[in-house]
Amino acid sequence: MNFSQEFLKTSEITGEEPYPQAPARWKLWTLVGVTVGWVVLGVLLTPVGRTLGLELLPISQDMGTSFYAAGIALLLVALGLYLRKAHQALGALEYRVERQRRRLKGMATDLEAVRSLLKVTASINSRMELSSLLRIIAREAVRTLDADRSSVMLLDKSRTVLRTAAAYGVDLEMIKGAEVRLGDGVAGWVAQYGKPRLLQGPVEAREFRAFKPKDKPIVSAVSVPLQVGGRILGVLNATLTQEGRQFQDHELRLLMLYANHAAVAIRNASLLKASRERARLQAILEGYVPPHVAKALTQDPRGWTNLGEMRDMTILFADIRGFTAAVDKMGPETVRSFLNECFTRMTEIIFQHQGTLDKFIGDSVMAFFGAPLAVQDPGILSVKAAMAMLGSFQKMRGSWMKRHPVVQDLSLGVGISSGQVFVGNVGSAKRFDYTVIGQEVNVASRLCAMARGGQILISENTRRLLGSRMPVNHMGDVHFKGLNRSVHVFEVVLDVH
Repeated sequence: MNFSQEFLKTSEITGEEPYPQAPARWKLWTLVGVTVGWVVLGVLLTPVGRTLGLELLPISQDMGTSFYAAGIALLLVALGLYLRKAHQALGALEYRVERQRRRLKGMATDLEAVRSLLKVTASINSRMELSSLLRIIAREAVRTLDADRSSVMLLDKSRTVLRTAAAYGVDLEMIKGAEVRLGDGVAGWVAQYGKPRLLQGPVEAREFRAFKPKDKPIVSAVSVPLQVGGRILGVLNATLTQEGRQFQDHELRLLMLYANHAAVAIRNASLLKASRERARLQAILEGYVPPHVAKALTQDPRGWTNLGEMRDMTILFADIRGFTAAVDKMGPETVRSFLNECFTRMTEIIFQHQGTLDKFIGDSVMAFFGAPLAVQDPGILSVKAAMAMLGSFQKMRGSWMKRHPVVQDLSLGVGISSGQVFVGNVGSAKRFDYTVIGQEVNVASRLCAMARGGQILISENTRRLLGSRMPVNHMGDVHFKGLNRSVHVFEVVLDVH
């Protein structure tokens, strides 16, 4: 095993770099001692000793010289081995110093990037508008990695297709509507498996399913998943298109850290958007149904925001008699105040009896019972609501007569009919209403127009729903224009007390 392999192995296990081992000092001193001794011996074996006036050892001159030369050669070999070992240790030390220098440089770069990241995450976490947040995420990804361009792709509701939601460094219009199926290409692979990819140089098409080459060559690219709690939201991509630099592993780790913060911000913004939409929807619904019904509907709107359905329901119309003639005498401010108070009272009564307010039509109120949530005894509920309306209107008229005598001639008439009608959202792409359509709606409207002030008229279908629980009088059969049948009309008997 060479030094670099041993170095990497030790670094991976302990997390620390090993110190290079220099030759032991005792080896050096031993080599010095042997060298000095051999020089002294050489003096006694060679003619050098005779020149110095020393008595030579009793060995032939030729043998002594050869023996000495061999010893010198061995010493030179030992010295060479020692120097080689020392040179290896010095090279290892230089390698370690260079590696530490690069690490420190990388740490400084990472530290600066983390500082930028903290600023960026503080910025994106303060942005709650989703489209603006996505643009910031794409922009800051480019700045953090010093990349050439970036893009944010989000999974659609089916969680099978990635769509580009924001981009920086490239015209979004050019890639608007771009789709990548889950598992296709680099981004699709990252979204499917939830793992990052670091790519250097041109991408091999066979490496990724349904890979499509880019319009501009890519030098280096990173693609990381946007995920929160193991749930993939999308993919964050960053690319380099200019030669001279490639993304490194530490930059991939940095982008993953950034993507984690970005994913949390995206989820929070999406939740806030959904919450606002639910709150807005609930506020709208509370204008039509009781608050508890509106809350239940917003939890699962799929049951009533469909195209529509046929359903057995009861429809109620209530109209103020004599109001049109009184308008000119009351003045606009009085008209507005009177209608507002009247409609407020009528709405509260409708909600108290589990009804749905359809609309206000001039000085009339339209409501129905049985949608969007089914109710028990819609016929009974509608008649009880009509009786409460008459009583409330009578009290209101009494209080207004003290200030505006003209209202003494006003009264309320009610018409009710039951049967199968269409209920659902009807309208244009910009505006629609949740309403009912059908023959029984027309019957209820005609009965209301026919009713006198203080009178509740109902159809045969509604009478059947009442059974014997409420007294009614048969008023005869009426053939309304536009209907292909006669209508059996009944009057609800009111308690005069």
